[in-house]
Amino acid sequence: MSINLRVKDVCNKITIEAPVVRENDDLNYLITTLVKNPIARTLYVVDNSGKLVGVIPVLYLLKICGYVNYGIIQPGIFLAKNVFILTGKKAKDIMLDPITVTEETSVSEAIKLMLQFEVQEIPVVDENQNVIGDLNSIEILAASFDFKHSG
Repeated sequence: MSINLRVKDVCNKITIEAPVVRENDDLNYLITTLVKNPIARTLYVVDNSGKLVGVIPVLYLLKICGYVNYGIIQPGIFLAKNVFILTGKKAKDIMLDPITVTEETSVSEAIKLMLQFEVQEIPVVDENQNVIGDLNSIEILAASFDFKHSG
């Protein structure tokens, strides 16, 4: 195992193309985008210039589905936040602030961010905050343990 791995060494191996959507895309488009890429666990929201402005975890879309179709609302301290999410109609209404890495970020730093923010994927951005890839936690595990697919 190499402790000097960089994001560029491991990203875009599982999620080949990062799932990018626009701020004004509706829920149907968001879900359609995920269905086309079922490995993805996060949508990356960009503005009209292509700059990353937010992320939408699959769990947020599941919360909306649970509420709209089954009347399920997560109880407790997150209720106020959930009501806002559950009533959102466009990507910009439900997105979270993005946590990002660059190709030169160390894998160890990426792991720290994933654990701190409890996410399974992080967008890889360039110097202009354009999404150039996706770092998936499984890619890190495979690279860190020298996993070789035998087929």
